[in-house]
Amino acid sequence: MRSLLKRLENRRIRTERKGEELARIWDLAAHEPGAPPPVDLEWAKLERRIEMAEAKAKAQKRSAALPLWFPKPVFAAAFSVVLILSGLWLWQANQDVYKAGRMQTQTIVLGDGSHIQLNCDSRLKVLRGFGKRNRQVFLKGEAYFKVAKGKTPFQVITGQGDVTVVGTEFNVLSRKEKMEVAVNEGIVAVGSGSTKNRPPVTLTQGQMTQVFSGSAPDSVKPIQFDQYPGWLHGTLTVYQTELIDLVEEVQRRFNVRVEIQDPDIRQIEITGLFDATFAEPVLESVCVLLNKEMVVAKDRFVIQ
Repeated sequence: MRSLLKRLENRRIRTERKGEELARIWDLAAHEPGAPPPVDLEWAKLERRIEMAEAKAKAQKRSAALPLWFPKPVFAAAFSVVLILSGLWLWQANQDVYKAGRMQTQTIVLGDGSHIQLNCDSRLKVLRGFGKRNRQVFLKGEAYFKVAKGKTPFQVITGQGDVTVVGTEFNVLSRKEKMEVAVNEGIVAVGSGSTKNRPPVTLTQGQMTQVFSGSAPDSVKPIQFDQYPGWLHGTLTVYQTELIDLVEEVQRRFNVRVEIQDPDIRQIEITGLFDATFAEPVLESVCVLLNKEMVVAKDRFVIQ
């Protein structure tokens, strides 16, 4: 028993001495005596130094592989997009836009003295400074032009082609894939935007032509109506126009809804002149031509 107690006492003394030695070493390391070493803090500092070293190495590698004067494709593409958007914004900011909504028309007088009457649901863009370097306008929809004479050609650009004149009166209808040009006075040249290698078609007074996207202008034909365009005279004139396009024109002009129940008649072509004081007489006349019935519903006209 005495020998066991003695061994325990010796172990206690050795433990105390080791503790004193550890405390002395810790004090020499400039830490607060008796405080436990901040292991978590030191590990965090070490990991942070490792991360900083790795980030620095990656930055040096990236800098060497990507000089400032030679952008990678992804940066070049992004830079190109910025340039394109900036150019588009500048182009849009440097133009005047005229719009006519449904059931509306608008008269425009340009700086060269040319008069333009914009039909319903149509838009015309004119670059600022018009008349100084060029006389170009961009049309989507329908407009009647009375072009003042000048040395610089007057050009109407649409999605299907372009019309070039010096001084004349003419109508341009540009909707969907089709452009229709008719001349009441003077001479115009009609070209197709996708067939630049083909010579334009020349129209004189009383002549018209049509241009479809991707095709050259059709052969020249005489204007079919005495008062053309009809929208300037309270009528609706259509020439080889599909029923669906005629109906859309009625909807634009009178702001009504029209439904064609039979899909087989949508592409039937119609040529004619209609009294366009109201929508209903126009649609009734169309139904007579097609031998169809029309029903007037609460919020629409239905061609059965």
